[in-house]
Amino acid sequence: MSEPTKEYLFAKAELCTKLARQQEEREEIAEALRNIERANRAMARIFNLEEECVDCGRPLAECEADEEDCGQMKEGDNE
Repeated sequence: MSEPTKEYLFAKAELCTKLARQQEEREEIAEALRNIERANRAMARIFNLEEECVDCGRPLAECEADEEDCGQMKEGDNE
């Protein structure tokens, strides 16, 4: 699979941010925080920032690509 384009990542960041705002208004805080994290990961990939996952230590881009293998994923979070 090829790397996503910057346009795709920017659109993903915008969508995740929009969803997070809607979830915040509905007081779905946990879901809103997950979407903010997704938006941050997308923006980090656009700017090639090497942020690491706080749970597994891998680059966030790898965690996003394989979230089921990451310690950040909680039981029942199969999105």
